[in-house]
Amino acid sequence: MGNCAPCKEGGSYDEEAPLKSTSGSRGGLPSMTQEERQSGYTSAVRANIAAQTILPAAGFGLAYGIYYALSANSLGHDHKYDEKMKTIAEADTWWIYCAAIIFCRMTFFLNLYPTIHKACIMSGKAGNLRANPYIYKVLSMGMDQAVVMNEDGDVGRYNRANRSLHHNTEWVGNFIVCVVLTGYVFPKPVFVLSLAFCFGRIFHQVGYTNSYGSHGNGFVLMALALIIMEGFLGVIMFRGLDII
Repeated sequence: MGNCAPCKEGGSYDEEAPLKSTSGSRGGLPSMTQEERQSGYTSAVRANIAAQTILPAAGFGLAYGIYYALSANSLGHDHKYDEKMKTIAEADTWWIYCAAIIFCRMTFFLNLYPTIHKACIMSGKAGNLRANPYIYKVLSMGMDQAVVMNEDGDVGRYNRANRSLHHNTEWVGNFIVCVVLTGYVFPKPVFVLSLAFCFGRIFHQVGYTNSYGSHGNGFVLMALALIIMEGFLGVIMFRGLDII
């Protein structure tokens, strides 16, 4: 599975990340044992692997189930989705959908990869501290002090609200690509999924503003909408390849 840099044999955390203070904390960051850092690193790696394998497979399964359910009616099979996908296949533009899937997978990787290293500097119990996308330090003689966002009162709520806005920019690219490309074939399902994405983003921001962790339900709703829309990309691509 590997090790986080501070946990590699022969090194110490202070040597790899010189944020420290005489109080024993790392420049104001919560202290972590080597076992906690290694456990967090391992869990984060596993979560990243699952995000690149289990999530897209689940999204494809859900998307195909929706396609199959909506295609069937009391009179037999409704061919309107198939006719649109046939048009895409005949124009050889299913390659665009393949490219879009690669883009979506890249976005997931770029957004989740930093969590591997995040797990080496703060645990899941770090609370509002986990809202920090960056950890700075003061450049001063004899002082290695971490600089993080103010998390107290109205200033903290303002910071976390803007962190959620920043988080939206990290994921909205997937949303736009999926809506544009899948909306032609599956307009009504994509409309419903777009509502889910938008409500998820609102719940995420309101929850994040209150405290770290309260944004979780909004993130799940947003992510569910994204993986299903990405699944529709897969349905269209595999139809173009005449696999399904």
